[in-house]
This record gives sequence, C-alpha cells and structure tokens, in this order.
Amino acid sequence: MPWAVVGSPDSRPASTYAFDGNAGRQVARRFQYAGRFTEVQFGGELRTVLLGGAGYIGSVVGAELARRGHDVVVVDDLIYTRHPENHPLPPGCTFIKGDFRDEDLLHSVLPGADAVVHLGGLVGEPACAVDEAFSVEVNFAGPVLAGEVAATYDIPRYVFLSTCSVYGRQDGLVTEETPANPLSTYAWTKLEAERRLTEVLHGHTRLAVLRLATVFGLSPRMRLDSVVNSMAARAAATGSLPLRGGSQWRPLVYVRDVAACIRRLVEDEVRIEPDRPLILNVGNDAHNHTIAEIARTVVSRLPAATISTEEAATDHRDYRVSFQRIDAVLPGSCGTPIHTGIDEITAAVRSGRFAAPTSMEYDNLRGLRAALEEKRTRVLGTAIMDRLGKDYTPGRAPAESPPAGRPGQPGYDEVAAASYWGGPRLAGIRTGDRRAEDAAVLCQGKPPAISWAYAAWEADCIDSLLPDLADRTVVDLGCGVGRLLPDLARRAKRVTGVDVAPGMVARARSRLTGVQNAEVLVGSVADVPVPSESVDVVLCLGVFEHISEAHRVRALTEIARLLRPGGLALLELNNADSVLLGAAVDDNPHRLGVQLDNGYFCELVRTESVLAAAELAGLVATDRAANPFFSAARHAADTGDPEGLVDLLSQARALDRALGGSPALSRLADQHMIRLVKQ
Repeated sequence: MPWAVVGSPDSRPASTYAFDGNAGRQVARRFQYAGRFTEVQFGGELRTVLLGGAGYIGSVVGAELARRGHDVVVVDDLIYTRHPENHPLPPGCTFIKGDFRDEDLLHSVLPGADAVVHLGGLVGEPACAVDEAFSVEVNFAGPVLAGEVAATYDIPRYVFLSTCSVYGRQDGLVTEETPANPLSTYAWTKLEAERRLTEVLHGHTRLAVLRLATVFGLSPRMRLDSVVNSMAARAAATGSLPLRGGSQWRPLVYVRDVAACIRRLVEDEVRIEPDRPLILNVGNDAHNHTIAEIARTVVSRLPAATISTEEAATDHRDYRVSFQRIDAVLPGSCGTPIHTGIDEITAAVRSGRFAAPTSMEYDNLRGLRAALEEKRTRVLGTAIMDRLGKDYTPGRAPAESPPAGRPGQPGYDEVAAASYWGGPRLAGIRTGDRRAEDAAVLCQGKPPAISWAYAAWEADCIDSLLPDLADRTVVDLGCGVGRLLPDLARRAKRVTGVDVAPGMVARARSRLTGVQNAEVLVGSVADVPVPSESVDVVLCLGVFEHISEAHRVRALTEIARLLRPGGLALLELNNADSVLLGAAVDDNPHRLGVQLDNGYFCELVRTESVLAAAELAGLVATDRAANPFFSAARHAADTGDPEGLVDLLSQARALDRALGGSPALSRLADQHMIRLVKQ
C-alpha cells in the first residue's frame, strides 16, 4: 500500500496517507503525535474527528458514529481522571490522548476528515469561574484554533457544541433569533466562539452551531452534577432531594438524542448554507421544565424520596426555549422524556454502578479544580493561544447598530437608565444634605455609615494610586451627584464631571457654585463630550456594574481616546467573584444584568474580563487595591446594631489594609480599584 505525505507544514509532525487508486479515496492513515505513530485502516465512508470526544456527551457520540460505520478519531486529554488507562472510551474509535489547544496535534489529525465535531470545553459557570484565562483558552481559543485548521484543509463540516445558556434570563419563549443575554463567562465564551468560528470558517467549511439544552441521561463517562442527573442520583442514594429555588425554567435534552442529532448533521442530512452557520437550539418544546417540576418528576419515579426546600437559587438563568427549528430540519429529534434518564440513573445508582455518586469522579467542577492543582492541565499561554485570546471580546456591540443615542447591546436602554438615576434614585432627599445624597447614590436604603465606609476606602485608594494632581486635568466619568468634584477641583488644574442623568448633573453643578476650574457635562460614558488626548487622569468609579457589557467595552475605548499617552485611569469595580457580594440579594435584584422596568440596571463585574478589554483598548493595569471585607460590614448593618457596626467597620478597614494586597484575597475581594496607564 503506497504512502504519501500530505499537509505537513515544516515544523509539524508528519502525517502520511494511503490511497486506493481504483476507489479514489483514502483507505489508511498514519498519525504521528508526541513521538508515536498510530495507523488507522479506514472502512467507512465518512471520517469524523471528535475533539473532546471522550467526555460525557462525546463518548456517546463516538459510539453512535462508530455503530454507523464511521471512521472515528477521538482526541481528548482526559483531564478529569487520575487514571486515564481506566477511562471508558467509545468502542470502535481510534483514540489519541492530546490537548485540542495543540496546533501541531490538530494539523496531524484533521487533514482528510469529512467532519470535525468540537465537543470539548468547560461546562457551567462555576467551572468557568475557577480560572478565567483557562476557560477562555478551552472554550473560546481552542474551538477557534480548530476552526482555523479545518478551514486550511477545507474540511466540509464543522459542528460546534454551544449552549442555551447564551440566552441568560429572558421573558417569554426564546428562539435562535432572540438576542443573546449571557450572564456568565461560560455563556460569553461559547457565544464569542460562535461568532469567531462564523468568521474563520466562512467560504471554507460549513458550520453547525448546536445550542444544547441541559443534557441528562447515562453515559460511559458519567456526570452527576447537572440538574436532572444530580437530582436523580441524590434521591436514589439518600431518599432526599434538596431544592434551590424552583421557579427557574430549564430546557432539557437526552444525551443519546444529542448524539443522534450530531450524527445526522455529520451525515449531511441537513443542508448547511456555505455563507452562514446553521444555529439550532437542541431540545424539544415539551421538555421545558421548571426546577420544581423536575424535582417532582424525580420523586414521582421514587415514591420513597422526599423534596427538601433549601435556600434561594444561586443560578439565576431563567429561560424557556423554542425548538421549532430543529424539529423542522431534523424531524423526530430529541423526543426522549426526562423520566427515561431518571429511571436509568436511579437504576444505575441502586445497582452499585456508581460506588459514591457524590465523588469527584462525577463532578466536573471538583474534577477541574483537582486537575489544575495536580497540574494535569493548565493555561498554555502559547503564542497562538495569546493571539486568539485577544479576539475574545465579551460584550462587544452587536453587528446591527442600535438606535442613535443608545449605544450598547439590545436590552439595555441608556435613556431609561438616565431617567432612573436622575429621578427616582434621588427622590425624597433633603435639599442641601450632601451626605444623604451620597448615601442615596452609593447604598440607598442602608445606614449612612455603610456609604461613608465605602467612601473612606475609595479616598484611600485615590490617595495611594494617583499622583499629585496640581498640574493635571481630570475627568470623572459617571460623576453622579458630584461628591468627588469639589475635592478634585481643589487638587487639580482642571476637572470635568460627566454623567448621563440630567438630574444628577444639576445636583453636581450645585456643588461647584463659585468653583472656577470645574464643570459638569451631560454625556454617556460610551460617548464622552471631551476632546481626544486632552486629559491626564480619568476616574470611573462604581459605574461599570450599572452599564451593559457592550457599554463597558465602549467606555474603555473612550477612556483611551481621552487620555494623553502615559495618562492614568482609575476604575472601581464591584467584583462578580466576591464571596459575599456575589450572593447579595438586596435593592440590586440578584445583579442579573437585566434592566428593570424603571430603568435600573445592575450586574457585578468580572474584573479579569474588564482588564482584557482594557488591554485591547491600549490600557494596561499597573496597580490594584482590594476591599475584601466591605460587604461583611454592609450585611452586618442589617442587624440594626450601630455600635457593633462601627466596631466591625473598624476591624474590616484594618483587615483591608493588612490583607488587601494578597493575590488570593484580591481575587475574591468585594471591590477592586485598578490603575490603568495608556500606552
């Protein structure tokens, strides 16, 4: 059998192919990876590469394709197991242990494929929050790299597994045309990968994007940490079913139904247009259930089990999904009801198949943490991962321009927000009571001491992170009622406050009566009415949590435009990874990133995402101050113990000063104050 070298860039491992001249097709292939050779004899009509194909879904997909006669190559690094030799692999498949972020590996295995299915990735926000840089590499850069290689070899089909989590929190039934509303790094990485793959594969490879509902059912590589699987396993093992919340909607889909959909797409049952991706919500209209309904179904199959209601939900995704499109293009798909999966899992638990259903082996979050700690996987930080990582721009404005005067993503109305901050937020404040105004802006409804404690920390940060302002011009973006402007005007050469709410601007201007070197302008942080490169220092404090992701990106671009080279910016961010703030439920309703009817918008900020977007704008972080214990004092204020509150605030400030520089504590801090320098 003659061999020929095909598609081997000089610095990459050689790959050789054998062809049947009479049949005119490839009949065998020899891989070289990590210094070893693997030879594969091809017997089927289609050759499919499954990236991340030994996981919960991939192991079912591999078995389905092999059963149909496909030549299946599974690439997986097996990061979730300490004993890869015991890992269940799909029967009838060629397995290559390797990392799909490795460009050489991709160039070794993808040439000659009829389809690539990208199944690998971190699933769920808790896992993606462990290490955001790792999440971006695995969920975004890895799939895009595979797309670039697939396009190089004009592979006919690329199937990318995304998630219905991109819809976030929505009212009504969502379709593939509903604007996405991602609430987490998990959803953002998937959505951004969809976007970039569309660009990379255009004109070369047909793309199918599968936005999966929450998957349930048995798999050779089992997960017991998703909602149906977890509930069924817990109920079967303990007879008790804890319930968090209950009213949130979740679409569900059986794992073998997902595998069947992928197989039908790989076999080209559906025509995919060459110039645009086929996006499919994968599930069934009959299988939208609330969390409480899922729990009731579980106990209906296990009469001895009981539901125990726990605390409020910590996962605020809430959406009902329409699956009419997939029902039209893949008729009869995804019809398996949830009780099928529940029965499978409960039988497996009772038979002893899962010796310890709560063990790390079946929990991706705990498995990931162990893999990172034990260095079985890591952030690669290679040149290609860094290059692709710079394309990850969560919160970018949509392709279609929004209405004039309202820059940002759909669902965020800056005009409504301006009305709220200039009206209801300030209603009822006594004229001339500046401290009451400050309290209303910072922590409305809380004891004033809470606002004052925050202001004291803020002042400490400004003093430590900013230089002498005597000869400098300063812009305070989102200046609100102008609480900082008088002091800045005393210290700086020239000060300009900017706020979107006319009511706020009026109050700020009243504070500056008789001050000659300060002004307050009405303007958006995404469109600042100040000339380019005319400013030495920009402050943007406590603003980012009240604007959309798209506005944050626009604001960073504006900050870079305003600053002279070498100029400084100071951002204050309320951190989404904070232990206490992240679980806060108060006047900021769950901080969901959803705008309320009165115009109020609030969403805690993922600091590292902001820093990545800032770097793209030409702003580099040089220093950071952390406030790890502020919210402990804030929550203590609800006890109504003023003396205890004063004592706790004093202790918190001492701990801030002593421990705020610790990187581990800083990551979990309630607030971050970050200094950026324009390059």
